[in-house]
Amino acid sequence: MGHPPGSCRNRPVGRSDALSTRIEEATGFETRVTVLGHIQRGGSPSPVDRIWATRLGVAATDLLADRKAGVIPIRKDGRVAVVPLRDVVAETRRVPRELYDLQLVFG
Repeated sequence: MGHPPGSCRNRPVGRSDALSTRIEEATGFETRVTVLGHIQRGGSPSPVDRIWATRLGVAATDLLADRKAGVIPIRKDGRVAVVPLRDVVAETRRVPRELYDLQLVFG
């Protein structure tokens, strides 16, 4: 997938694009330039990610239209719920130690 070179992108050819082309020419292997920001954010969204983003966006828009303040839509138990913002910021959720240790192994 992705964008063919030069399509859907209004950005100048950078060093990574030039390097990619040179590697392809030298090796005959296809190369792809990766936008670091996409990787840092977890890659491209899945269809489920897109559906949840839409559902939460609609809920947020409805809250704005209803002039409700101090609340936020969240995903809870497979549905959209609205909770007070103060409840969300008051809670600290920590990554379980075993998951942290696991990422050290595979990180």
